[in-house]
Order: sequence, then structure tokens, then C-alpha cells
Amino acid sequence: MKAEGTKVLHVFAGLSTEGVVGGAERAILDLLLPLEHRWGYECHVAVLGRKDPQLREPLPPGRIHYLNLSYSLGLGFHIVTAARRLRAYLRRINPALVHSHLWLADVVTALAVAGQPIVHVVHLHDTREWMAAGDWRCRLRRALYRLAAGGARTRYVACAEAVRRYVAGRLAIPAERITVVRYGIPVERWRAERSVPVDGARMHIVGCAGRLVPEKGQDVLIRAAAKLARGGPKVVLRLAGGMRRTGADFVRLARRLGLADQVEFLGRVREMRAFYDGLDVYVLPSRSSEGLPLSILEAMAMQRPVVATDVGGVREAITSGEEGYVVPAGDADALGAALERLLRDPSGAARMGDCGRRRVQRDFTLERMADEVAQFYARG
Repeated sequence: MKAEGTKVLHVFAGLSTEGVVGGAERAILDLLLPLEHRWGYECHVAVLGRKDPQLREPLPPGRIHYLNLSYSLGLGFHIVTAARRLRAYLRRINPALVHSHLWLADVVTALAVAGQPIVHVVHLHDTREWMAAGDWRCRLRRALYRLAAGGARTRYVACAEAVRRYVAGRLAIPAERITVVRYGIPVERWRAERSVPVDGARMHIVGCAGRLVPEKGQDVLIRAAAKLARGGPKVVLRLAGGMRRTGADFVRLARRLGLADQVEFLGRVREMRAFYDGLDVYVLPSRSSEGLPLSILEAMAMQRPVVATDVGGVREAITSGEEGYVVPAGDADALGAALERLLRDPSGAARMGDCGRRRVQRDFTLERMADEVAQFYARG
């Protein structure tokens, strides 16, 4: 049954930087139009931060509202200000349901809807370390989260079974209250133009996308490439992602290992389809914090074999030896060995790429995700 114009407000801390949208945000922004066209919902977005002038907004004018707060990841005392502004916007548009994304938006939304007859859906996108770490700041954040987002009208949806288990065990949310809806992607957007190997026999191109921060593990990938340089296939690494404060550490590591000419630091990349199309292998080297990494689904749809670490819901998308390889997190030797195996067997790598696209077409379509989210909403 269609929703016939029922309003749903999605709440984010931020949407993009320099026009580049993060994985969780991209998964949800892609979801909005199918929710409208297939199910009849009227989707709106509220953003705690300011508008990114380079973002191509996916909704009609007036459907994305910015609270224009200058925030860090903590937001601090501005949480109360954000909640007050969001509450005023709720009164203005009167949604039946508010759907928040990532911890800061979850807490602000919980405060904003307190005492109102509005269903609050909390979307669990990842397995962040603050949910388990023992320092006082993380304990305080967990206490605040439980207090704010644990209301009787709060419902939970997780992007992977691994996320459901992780959050239930660390935030004391009963697992039966969390529904799993795995990400889906618009498969036809991610269609390869080039087959592997993209550079013939001259060079193997290996890529990774993500912020250059320790938990994303690009240093492990750089060390794996250094091991390959000592007798394995010749590799060029292409690293897409914001450099932030720690980016220079990765540049120095590449230089120290003699890979200055083999590692390309691309910064934020807006045209991700062209990025994937230029790779022989896609790598997700993360140490922690992942949910169901959207990048591996996109690379698989582009018929690229994937080497990924065993974090979050990776094994829910990749069967090791079929669509690529799953290796232990933080293990440069295992990562390098998996890469070498793929690069020395181009026909096998191509078969894995084909298998990856078929897996996405079967299990990870945007239409399937939209249908499951709409059915979740309808359960009230």
C-alpha cells in the first residue's frame, strides 16, 4: 500500500564536503527518490550544518533545510540549540516520522521529538569505536546516546547484521528491536566502460576510497604495496579521500618506503564511477568503524574484484574467493598476498569482477532497499 504523501524527515549532521558525499549519506540520499516514486512518501531533509555550495541536491527546491550550525563532531553545548531549531522545523512541516543518521543527528533528533507523537527511526550505519572504548569521553557519549535515543517510540534499523550485533552488545539496545535493511545502490549508474586489466600488461592499478585517517587503514595498503614492490607485480596505488590533519602522515610513509612515485593522493574525488573504472582491483583496508561499506558494493557493480578487511558487514557482501578476498584487518602481509594472487591471475580477477556485479544485482539493489525501508515504516 502506498504512503500517499506521508511526510518523512531525514536528519543529518552534514551531507558533503566540496561536493563529495560520504558513504552513509550517499546511501540515504539515493534512497529518497525511490521512496517517493515507488511508495508515495514525501521526503524532506534537515541538516544541522551549513549548505555545501558544490553539492548537487537530489530533492526539489525547499525540501532540504539547513540549521546553519557551525559544528564539530562533538557539537558540544550546541546540541540544545540544534534540537530547538530542529523542533521548530518539525512544527513547520509536521512529518509523521523522523529518520536520523549517525550519532550526532540521532541525539539531536531524540531531543527535538521528545514529548511529541512522532516516530523516531534511528539508522545504525557503522561500528564506531566510541561504542566500545573505555575512556571517559566515550562512556559519556554512550550514556548520552542511551538516554536520548532510547525512547519507547524509537525504532532502529541497521545497515548490516554485523552492525545490529555490534550495537546491541555495546549500547544495550535489545537486538530484537533492530531491523536489518542492507544498503542498496542504483546498479545501472555503476556500469564499467573498461575491462581489467585497464593498463594492459604495463601496470596494475589498485585503488581505495575513504578519508585518510588511521581507522581507514590506508597505511596498511601502502605497506602491502611496498612488499609487492620487492619482487611482486608492479602496482600504482590511487587513494581517493580527504587528507584532513593526518593525510601528511600517509604521504611521508609512502616516501619513506620508496613509493613516492607509485602512490597517487587524489584528494576528494567527485566522479567515483570514473575512479572505479580506472582500477584493476579495489581495496577496503579499514581497521574498524565500518558498517556495510558502500564503496565495495559500487566497485563490485563496476566488475572490479575487491580485497577487503574483515570488518563490519564486509562478509555479508563478499564471499572470500568468489567476489574477491577477505583478509584480517591490519595485516599487510595478508593484504599483499591477496593482491598478488589477483594481479598474477587477470582472468581469475575478471571472473571475480563478473561475480561481484551479479551479486549486487541479486542482493544489493536500491529498489530492494527502498521496498524494505517502506515496509519498515509501514509497521508503525
